[in-house]
Amino acid sequence: MITEISRSIEATKGVQHLGKAVEWLPEPVQTIDYCHFKDARITLPTQENPTAAFDQGLDRIRDANVYRGLTQNSLPQYMRAIGDQVKADSLEFEAVIEESFLDVLRNDRERADPWSVIADQVWVYDGHVPINMHLIDDIALIWLCGEDEDGNEVVPKGLLESENPRVVSWAESFYEEYVDAARPLTPDLFTI
Repeated sequence: MITEISRSIEATKGVQHLGKAVEWLPEPVQTIDYCHFKDARITLPTQENPTAAFDQGLDRIRDANVYRGLTQNSLPQYMRAIGDQVKADSLEFEAVIEESFLDVLRNDRERADPWSVIADQVWVYDGHVPINMHLIDDIALIWLCGEDEDGNEVVPKGLLESENPRVVSWAESFYEEYVDAARPLTPDLFTI
């Protein structure tokens, strides 16, 4: 009984630490015991810096040695930074993207250009990717998303970062499930 009470107290601390961000955790992340989030870093937009979460993610990418991403899409500035680091041989890169994002790249050559640098290290998942996350070195970065009144995900509300081994291990396993179910990105996938 004492063990269960202690576990509940720790989970409560995790929920309290997350604050309103607990409402924006993507559904797959909700399987992690909340006690593992009590040390997570939450970056939310502010009136002074409405792009704080995006800036923080970009800073992490620029400082990275190893990057693995599982995303529905990607920001152009992130891909330029990743492409530059891969070209400079300073970043070990691999990612899984949702296949529907290829339509965006096919119709926007400028946005697709950075992908040509890393295309041989990208996997394409034929289906919905339910989370946008980055594994950067030993840190899991998970985008916090709200929903509109129809239950559709909207623009990210913030960014959760965790170095907790349980969170990072969960993120690595979740990522690997999508790699196993994906196929390599090939040049013909860029053409209509």
